Amino acid sequence: EPPEGLCQFIFAGLFICHHRYLSDLLDQHICYPEVKFWRQVRQAILNYQEKFPQLQDRFELFNLLAPKFTKLCLNRNRLITYGYNDDSDRPHAAAYGKVNNALHTVLHDADYDQLIARKKKFQAALTTPFDYYDAQYNKTASIRTVDYGQDLERIFNWMHQRHLVPFWKLNLSFTEFQKFLRKSLTAIQKDLVIASLEGEPACYGIFYQVAADNIRHFYPYQKSDIGGHIAIGERRHLTPEYLIPIFRASFQFAFKAYDTERIIIEPDAKNRILIPLLTNMGFKIHDTVKLPHKKATLMILEKHTFFSEFSKIQTSHKFVRH
Repeated sequence: EPPEGLCQFIFAGLFICHHRYLSDLLDQHICYPEVKFWRQVRQAILNYQEKFPQLQDRFELFNLLAPKFTKLCLNRNRLITYGYNDDSDRPHAAAYGKVNNALHTVLHDADYDQLIARKKKFQAALTTPFDYYDAQYNKTASIRTVDYGQDLERIFNWMHQRHLVPFWKLNLSFTEFQKFLRKSLTAIQKDLVIASLEGEPACYGIFYQVAADNIRHFYPYQKSDIGGHIAIGERRHLTPEYLIPIFRASFQFAFKAYDTERIIIEPDAKNRILIPLLTNMGFKIHDTVKLPHKKATLMILEKHTFFSEFSKIQTSHKFVRH
């Protein structure tokens, strides 16, 4: 076999027939992105080659990092080339066209690189909690990242509250919820936060990058869009004096931390508390969409709208802090 043919065996037998499915399972079940997986495979090959610099000419001859490989078409063997007749020899797989090599294409994946860059921005923005004083309600709201050890039991208890169960459907066993929270914390496209009012934790929130979420298929999204999920921990907090300062703090933080022009919210269409409140805060209803787990009201908040209203409110309420 020529060098390309030998590389083809590894490419087809290992990368396509094994790693391709493994990377998909990791992506679906533990939020380990395919791009990250294939970059790690590529790096493993490079690490090996670095140990044997004297074999560089062989590595170039048997190039596993080539941009493309020949596409082998087993169905074409049966349908066109060989048919179903018995033969004393195993037929060669029909070659037709080229297929991209993931080890090459992952080098320049702008979408993945943007996810990573925005994740780092989020982490940098919350090295210390983000505080916001609401002049209208004379209260301070703060945003911080979720801490697994500190917040696991709190969020678990919130998800069993009667007002949250119908919407979040996360009234799982403690063991199952542990797995869920760990998985969520490792997701590159998601950032988990706790919002507090006057020092009391009141809200669990998720910021997510729309470009990596299925919601992008339901409206003309922009790659910089940020989405949000909101869970108010206790029913007594479902009042404007709690919700509005927390939401204002959350949206102000999101616009600044992610450098986005739009925030997307998709609450359950049956939610009669959040939808009117968010509308009054500047969100526009884009559409009602049928998602796999709910019928949702897709709402969009523009950055200029938010800060225009935000500025008016802050200057028109000059309370003295006690």
